[in-house]
Amino acid sequence: MDLDVEEEPGIWKHLRDGTADLDVATVWEAYLENLDVVLEEVADLLETLDGKSVITADHGNFVGERLSPIPSRRKYGHPYGVHAEELVKVPWFVVEGDGRREIRSEPPVERESVDEETVDERLEALGYR
Repeated sequence: MDLDVEEEPGIWKHLRDGTADLDVATVWEAYLENLDVVLEEVADLLETLDGKSVITADHGNFVGERLSPIPSRRKYGHPYGVHAEELVKVPWFVVEGDGRREIRSEPPVERESVDEETVDERLEALGYR
């Protein structure tokens, strides 16, 4: 899979650069709408699972916040090298369930090797570089 992040900049870059054709309120509205869609799917999935489940994510994003102690330009996305609670606090929600799932050990899954350039491209596309 080729990821050419230079060809199609994402919304976070447009917001950082001031080139977005929408405002932060619209971004929040879209974010919450997406969350509603995902949580409906999670609710359906939880109905099929026994035992305890955890709903989580990988990290947060800035959506126009300013860093302190000195107010700076508004931040968007997940800027490289910035350590802030909004970015590193991982959402975690436990759903108690009936019964206990069977826990079994399985051998590791063999994965194809990926070259360093592909890894760098993928990380950049996710906003880490």
